[in-house]
Amino acid sequence: MSPDPGQPILPVRDVGAVELFARCTQNMDDSALWSEFMRRYAPRIKGIIKGTLRQLLPADSSLSLGAMHENDLFQSTVVRLVENGCALMKRFSGSRESELLVYLAVITRSVVRDWVRHYRAQKRPLSESQLLDARREVRSDSTSTRGECALERELLVREVRRLSLRAIETQAGEFSRRDKLIFELYFSQGLTPRQIALCEGIGLSKPGVEKALQRLKELVRSAMDTNPPFEATT
Repeated sequence: MSPDPGQPILPVRDVGAVELFARCTQNMDDSALWSEFMRRYAPRIKGIIKGTLRQLLPADSSLSLGAMHENDLFQSTVVRLVENGCALMKRFSGSRESELLVYLAVITRSVVRDWVRHYRAQKRPLSESQLLDARREVRSDSTSTRGECALERELLVREVRRLSLRAIETQAGEFSRRDKLIFELYFSQGLTPRQIALCEGIGLSKPGVEKALQRLKELVRSAMDTNPPFEATT
């Protein structure tokens, strides 16, 4: 988006989020634009990196690895944004800063997940119990002040999510990896169908996402009827 030659040029700090993002894609050598982009969004990107590491790695490892690799992961995220002539940035089609933040979060998490997969390939694979312990710690931190009722609801949500993902994974021929990603973004990350449609790699319109979610909900309902939470396994 180029500034209107008939309008006064706003100071870079007054440029709207979406316009700033668009200008950066068109002016890769403009240090003022990119400095402002980093001022606004570098702290958010680094926060997402830390949070994703905490979710994917054991608690003790995420602290040490985060301190060691946060800057590398941040730089890798920036490279992912600008490579191939800012191709990923140019694919953004949202109109609000909230949508831009979701888009940046999805790209950042993708970079961190790629790095974690590489890390696991070099180390002894993490056990399922270690990953579950890490997730429990993260979630308990966020719910510890909400009382026993909140904890009970959280346990139920975890079990429903576990059964839901297992049901989806058993239907590998019918449900694609994209369907599983849509499920995760909707139920775990809290994104709306419109926000999911804007995410890299989804390739669906908002109605297409809604249709995929409806299929997944029907599968989950069937799984819940057959295998109710907390009665399936002990």
